Amino acid sequence: MIFPKIGFFFASVAIVSSGWAAIDLKVFSQSYWEHYDFVRVSEYFTRKENTSNRIILRTQEESRAGFYFFIEIESNNLALKASDLSLELKVLDSVSIDAKNYQFALPIQVFRKGKFLLGLTGEDWPNRKIQPLAWYLRVYSKDGETVASTQSFLWSHQ
Repeated sequence: MIFPKIGFFFASVAIVSSGWAAIDLKVFSQSYWEHYDFVRVSEYFTRKENTSNRIILRTQEESRAGFYFFIEIESNNLALKASDLSLELKVLDSVSIDAKNYQFALPIQVFRKGKFLLGLTGEDWPNRKIQPLAWYLRVYSKDGETVASTQSFLWSHQ
């Protein structure tokens, strides 16, 4: 009876080490943030944005107001972390019948921190009245291979 358990253990280790589930991607929350949600006291003195040690990726860097996804990303595969990965976000909103597609370069700091904010800002999300209906998020490699993905419930019913 011990041999089947040992076989199961080694099979589990082989699956994990082979790269399956190399990246875990989760969206914890999503909401509209105003410009002043990001302003810190130090900014009045330095005139530079203080991110409070958060990683913030935006579609338009100069604009802070917009719709943000709070994302957690984890990887145990060191080789994968060092490679150039990108992030794709597809969103179907309450204004348009077509999904909008956004691309982001994924900095290596994202893997060190594990959590980051992904913002659709400026003209990409002009006001809080617009609501996301469905979304799809994926991490992909240089050759376009999907490494990890997650989606809203409604996206799976398109």
